[in-house]
Amino acid sequence: MMAKPNYQAIIQKIAKQYGIKVLRIKRGDRYCKANGTAKYLNHSWSCGSIHCVDGSVPEVFVGLYRSAMLRFVSFLHEVGHCIDFEFCNGTPLLTMEQRAWAIAWVLAEHHDVNVTAAAKLYAAECLKTYEPRRHLNHQESKGLHFNDNL
Repeated sequence: MMAKPNYQAIIQKIAKQYGIKVLRIKRGDRYCKANGTAKYLNHSWSCGSIHCVDGSVPEVFVGLYRSAMLRFVSFLHEVGHCIDFEFCNGTPLLTMEQRAWAIAWVLAEHHDVNVTAAAKLYAAECLKTYEPRRHLNHQESKGLHFNDNL
């Protein structure tokens, strides 16, 4: 039987390799207090890219997960955004998300992690949220209010 990977050690190794700052969200921390805990349930974010020339350090904010595997692949996905040279280069959003997941799978394989079916399903569900939606026609849009101050 194969030993369970040390996800935290792999996360640290990848972060060091690419110069990415990793922030792990914890219940009740300043991020949860500012934005609400629900924002971080099964959700991670990244900002920045290793390809930025302004000297900024890319960051990955790892959300709250019950599953260590989902936390890990979510981190890998966010790293995919940080290291993808096409990031914010006019690439369509869905394509950027697909590329980040593809990079995540390569990183997992490189670190000898067998991604579970549940993790692949999680990725597929995440991608569905970026699929193009049909636009509302004029009649359907009546009564919708948007706050321009956001």
